[in-house]
Amino acid sequence: MSRNLFSKTGVRYFSNESVTYDFKDLIIDPEQKGQPIYELYRLEEKDMPRSATTNKAELMGYLKRMIQMRRTELEADRLYKAKMIRGFCHLYDGQESIAEGMEAGLTYDDCIITAYRDHCQAIARGDTPYRVIAEMVQKRTGSSGGKGGSMHYYNAKNNFYGGNGIVGAQIPVGAGLAFGLKYKEQKNIAITMYGDGAAN
Repeated sequence: MSRNLFSKTGVRYFSNESVTYDFKDLIIDPEQKGQPIYELYRLEEKDMPRSATTNKAELMGYLKRMIQMRRTELEADRLYKAKMIRGFCHLYDGQESIAEGMEAGLTYDDCIITAYRDHCQAIARGDTPYRVIAEMVQKRTGSSGGKGGSMHYYNAKNNFYGGNGIVGAQIPVGAGLAFGLKYKEQKNIAITMYGDGAAN
């Protein structure tokens, strides 16, 4: 069975071939006479990516990881309600595509730090659902040896500097990670994730 993913381009969703998606309609508003849909910050329109090439295997890999993330969060919810997870447990369900979409454009040489809603980000950074759950229930086989719990995952090998239990505290650490990359003259980036609570 095959269906058109984008009717304008005629791309077939279940195709095994590599396909290129045109982002022009996402960047330029045709009703505004060629004006960008949104304001760009320190980025010229000519520098914006115009297309992306992918294939079925890559897309199915993204979907599989997002399903793993959702199932991990559903299990975490069950364990928390059964009082097997101590302390707080902030879930990420419904936001899996953010973690997966970010990772699609990054490598493990790029740095990420986030707040306490970090289970799925740990999976996206290469951790396994088993190690993530083991960390939540304070097992030695967990991502941080059972010492971090739900809010403090860490994976130095993949440059995941984990969650932070204090709202906004990851921001200066993220700035330090970025400065470290610049100081070492590395061409990688550092991403600091935070929500509206830390932005106010």
